[in-house]
Amino acid sequence: MRDFSPAMLEALDDTLIVMGTHTVVTRRDGLALRFVDLDEPSIIGGQAYYPNGSAERSAVRLNAGLGADSTELRGILGADSFSRQDLLAGLFDYADLEVFLSFIGRPDLPVIPLLRGRFGEVEVDSGQYTIQVNSLTHAFSHNIGVRTSPTCRNRLGDENCRVTLEPYRVYGTITAIVDARTFEINALSGQGHLYQGGELQVAGGAAAGLASEIRHGSGSAITLYVPLTVTPAVGDAVCLAPGCDRSRSACRDAFGNLVNFNGEPDLPGQDVMLAPGVSANG
Repeated sequence: MRDFSPAMLEALDDTLIVMGTHTVVTRRDGLALRFVDLDEPSIIGGQAYYPNGSAERSAVRLNAGLGADSTELRGILGADSFSRQDLLAGLFDYADLEVFLSFIGRPDLPVIPLLRGRFGEVEVDSGQYTIQVNSLTHAFSHNIGVRTSPTCRNRLGDENCRVTLEPYRVYGTITAIVDARTFEINALSGQGHLYQGGELQVAGGAAAGLASEIRHGSGSAITLYVPLTVTPAVGDAVCLAPGCDRSRSACRDAFGNLVNFNGEPDLPGQDVMLAPGVSANG
C-alpha cells in the first residue's frame, strides 16, 4: 500500500497540475533509456526523459500479496532505441525496468513508484516488438532446489562442469554460405559433428559480435538453430565453441570429465515408480 501526503492527494485532485508516467529501461550493458508519456521532454532528478515516440506501455497490473505485478511494452523496431539487432543479440535480456508517476507541475512533490521489475519474454514480429515485464516478486514463482535429471544439469564450461573450453575452440573463416543458417568453415577439417550443440561466434565483418547455437554439424559445414540477424560473408572470421549433449557418455568420452557429471541416468523415472505392480528395482 502506498502512502500519500495531504499535498500529494491535493495535487492528484487538481486537474490543472500536469503529471507524467516515466519509464526507465537499463540494458545489460548498462545503457539507460528514459521515456515519458508526454509531448515534451521532462527533467526528473537531473535526468532527461524523452517522449515515448512509438513505444506503448500497457496498464500496470498490481497484485496483492506476493503475486507478480506486470506490464507490457510494445513499439516499432528501429525507433526509441529498440532495434531488432539489439533485441535478438540479447542486450535487453533481463533488462531492469522502473515505472513511476511524477508531478510535472509540482517538482517539490516526490514521485510515485508504480513498478520495478525485469524484462521477461521478448517477441519480434512484422517490424514490431512486444516485451513482457514482471516485477521483482516474480522470482518467488521459481522452483527452489535441484531436480534430478537423466542428463547433466551443468552447462559445458561452467563452475560446476570445470571443463576448460579454450583447447576445444576452433578459429577459422567462412569459405561458403549455403543458406542463411548453414556455413562451411575451413577449420573444421571434417569434424563438424563435434560442434553440434555448441556456438558459432562471428569475429569479423558486418556480423561481428553476433552468435548463435549450432543445431547440426557435418563434415566442414554447420547449421544454426536461428539465423544471425546480420548474415556473415565469405572470408569473415569465426570462432566455434564445442557443444555437449549432457549425456554421461559424452562427459566421459569427449571431455574425460565423468567426475563432474551432474545427472542421474540410472534413477527410475516416475512412470516406473508409479506403475502398478512394478517395483522400483524392476
